[in-house]
Amino acid sequence: MEGSDAAARYQAVFESAAEAMLVFDPIADRIVDANASAERLLGFAREELLNMRMSALHPRQLPELIAFTDEVLERGHAWTGKLECRRADGRPLRVEYSAAVSRNEDGLQIAAIVYDSATVSAQLTTPP
Repeated sequence: MEGSDAAARYQAVFESAAEAMLVFDPIADRIVDANASAERLLGFAREELLNMRMSALHPRQLPELIAFTDEVLERGHAWTGKLECRRADGRPLRVEYSAAVSRNEDGLQIAAIVYDSATVSAQLTTPP
């Protein structure tokens, strides 16, 4: 499989995913990619997210974000339900992250799936 084909397939999956996804550089504290679901969940346009520091999404929980990022970097993957994002409208949003380290030509990155905690809780308590 050629690199450009693989990249195109990756981008198509990333863009069409129902789950919100963010890719960030943990060293530079920069969001480097975000899908349409992340835009909807957080209320920011993609360009806004791409010009944002990951820590700007968690202005009241920097120590918790750093601890989570360190755990992902140490273990290669991690999950947390202890973070709260700041939405574009300023409202807080309790979130859960499932994240893993990714190494590529751009360096070290963390790919994270972002879940609205209220939605996850509702799905877990709703009978089948």
